[in-house]
Amino acid sequence: MRVEKASIRQAVSWAILAAVALTGCGSGGPAGVGHDAGAAGAGGASDAGLDGDSGGLAGSGGHGSGDAGSASDCGGGCAGKCLPGPLPRCLVTLAMYQNLPDRIVVDSTTAYFTVHNSNFPDRVMKVPLAGGEPVILASRKPDIKGLAVGGGSVYWPESNASSLTAALAKVPGNGGSPVVLESSSPGPIWFWNVAVDSTHLYWTESNDSGGPVGTVSELPLAGGSPVTLAAETSGTFAIALDASRIYWSENDGDVLEMPIGGGSPDVLASAPTVPREIAVNATDVYFITTDTGVGAPNGTVVKVPIGGGTPTTLASGQRSVFGLAVDDTSIYWTTESAVMKLPLSGGTPVTLAPATHPLHVAVDATSVYWTAYEGIMKLTPK
Repeated sequence: MRVEKASIRQAVSWAILAAVALTGCGSGGPAGVGHDAGAAGAGGASDAGLDGDSGGLAGSGGHGSGDAGSASDCGGGCAGKCLPGPLPRCLVTLAMYQNLPDRIVVDSTTAYFTVHNSNFPDRVMKVPLAGGEPVILASRKPDIKGLAVGGGSVYWPESNASSLTAALAKVPGNGGSPVVLESSSPGPIWFWNVAVDSTHLYWTESNDSGGPVGTVSELPLAGGSPVTLAAETSGTFAIALDASRIYWSENDGDVLEMPIGGGSPDVLASAPTVPREIAVNATDVYFITTDTGVGAPNGTVVKVPIGGGTPTTLASGQRSVFGLAVDDTSIYWTTESAVMKLPLSGGTPVTLAPATHPLHVAVDATSVYWTAYEGIMKLTPK
């Protein structure tokens, strides 16, 4: 399954590079290449229209389909392009292109994202939510796999295919030198995804060197030794937290939960393929699955009650479903060519915005953000 994930991301990368060659750059938009903030480290879419409306929108960089409204359609305060409709939405490119952006997380002021390209070191970057110059926080030779933000720092796992080792690292959100928090012994060992709360960093790991195939572990933010919370017979992948429990997916398709701090894992649901992303709210756990390969037309969005119950498929037939986020009222995900939204109560998925190979997605109280060929995108209201 490790090869499958690598091949999917590489195929997406080649598809985006091909789009760059064929399409070229649009006019206008935000700043492009970021500046260093400190020392570098070592080393498908629904048939529904735009939220119920027909038509499309080119991004600030000039890509997309259909016609956009004027800024006045969004009340005159839109710095990008306006999606017309009963609820006009403003689409802004926070950082253009960025050479294959991947993961994205947000806090109250900033979007943090990773950039992955096999020809260059991976990067951890940031850009203000209000707009501004993108900044490079870290440049890393190993592949950066996930991303989390908390307590003023940005955290990520990285895996080195040459040395077959993995590490956890962090960098201050306001800039500085990256710090390696934990390193693996020679493997092959792969650190996949991370989550953080006020006291600990949590991560998933796959180990091909003997012992448990997959683990979920924690590391105190104040310093100390890592603790293995769960040792599984299948590789672990996606991870999410709430105030009292940890949730993760495994390569055999299971979605599990256990108390923070340790306990017995419980299987919440089983899927035919590994759930790529997990999100959680006060009542349910949400996850996405898709068949192997870019363009697979049968991706699903599923929810299951916290504590166990019958899984419910909220959306099916989603082509290349990839990213996932949830808030108090809706669930959001990306497909091969769009960012989608669906009320938590269910219904018909709607297209929030067209996009070229969007990957990961994040939300805050007012907006939805995603990474795509166009760059780092922000849509308000969500």
